[in-house]
Amino acid sequence: MPEQKKLPLSQQQVANKPKIEDMISEYLDNGMKKLALDFVDFLRTNKVQLRLIVNVNSLFWKAYYKSKVVCALKIANNSWTISPINWPLTQCDYSSGYDRIINDVKLKKAMWNNINYCKGCNKKDIPVRASVFGKEFDNVCWMVNVNFIDPDADAVKCAKIIAEQRCNDIKMAMSLK
Repeated sequence: MPEQKKLPLSQQQVANKPKIEDMISEYLDNGMKKLALDFVDFLRTNKVQLRLIVNVNSLFWKAYYKSKVVCALKIANNSWTISPINWPLTQCDYSSGYDRIINDVKLKKAMWNNINYCKGCNKKDIPVRASVFGKEFDNVCWMVNVNFIDPDADAVKCAKIIAEQRCNDIKMAMSLK
């Protein structure tokens, strides 16, 4: 019998189309597991759909509300990330609209501590200057300005507030059409 070639983990996962909750339970320890499951439950409660996406090096789930991206979640060995893809940082300014919904200094610090600096992922990357609640940051990734890697409770709370506002923005935009 020929030896069966073992697929890379992500190919095995894709073949099985795992639920994010199963991946969280398998790959995260108790503290991170609780926060990650809570965040996923929050998304589902707010009618956000999670779709498995395969990247060259990883698996992650994009969170969609009414077909618009709210964020992405990545689960790996004892690590998880909330990536605010397409959150309103394209103008690189969180200060204007979000000061009214995030006024807790601890939550602002959670944002400041999770700025995603440019790593030169491709030659077209142009780092930007970002204003986040009145604090300026240079050399910030133009595509994903904030990346909550292994977020603590404050960072998850901040991500929830911004995700909820993103859903509200999507609803508002759709009602204007």
